[in-house]
Amino acid sequence: MPHWWPRLFWLTIVLLLAYGLHYQFIGNRSQPKALTAEAALAAFVVTDEAVLAGEEIYAESCSVCHGVALEGGIGPSFLDDMWRHGDDPETVIRIITDGVPENGMLAWDSILTGQQVNQVAAFVLRTNQEAVGQ
Repeated sequence: MPHWWPRLFWLTIVLLLAYGLHYQFIGNRSQPKALTAEAALAAFVVTDEAVLAGEEIYAESCSVCHGVALEGGIGPSFLDDMWRHGDDPETVIRIITDGVPENGMLAWDSILTGQQVNQVAAFVLRTNQEAVGQ
């Protein structure tokens, strides 16, 4: 057996551990997280109750950056039809959940539950539809 085989074996073990650590904890990616996000999207329905609950959550958590009346500020406005990342429910839920770190938006998945994310998305989407007349 060549003399480099034991080194290759240990290098493989170290890389495996580093990858697992990064994938599960540092990169915050995992199959359970992906499943939770998919289930949240599947449960997404815009109802009056969801919109009211989302309005309260928005006022507490989002209005500082996006404005009390969704007019924008540090973050963009939600009262027009020119959204940077898309205005479909899947995209809005993903943006709320994962954030937009390069633009300074927090990932809310560790702060809000999947239901709360859906409620905020319902509020933002309904208010946008009313503002642009859809």
